[in-house]
Amino acid sequence: MTQTPPNELAHRLNGGMEVTLFWHPEGDELVVSVADSASGDAFAFEVDSSTAVDAFYHPYAYAALFGIYFTEPADPDTELTPLLR
Repeated sequence: MTQTPPNELAHRLNGGMEVTLFWHPEGDELVVSVADSASGDAFAFEVDSSTAVDAFYHPYAYAALFGIYFTEPADPDTELTPLLR
């Protein structure tokens, strides 16, 4: 059985941070995906339809709500490290 690819609903690129909102039709799921080339951060999380647009524009705030945290590196030349709690 082949899986239906997700549909891209929104996409933006700002200062090296790429954010995409996907809809997965098979499970009727909305997912915000983030890739930040400046910090090296990359993560994704599922959102409710009532908060999808807000999460798309504020992905780091929503990541914290879902337990995805980022800490300042001890060495300024080190990339940020995601911490799952």
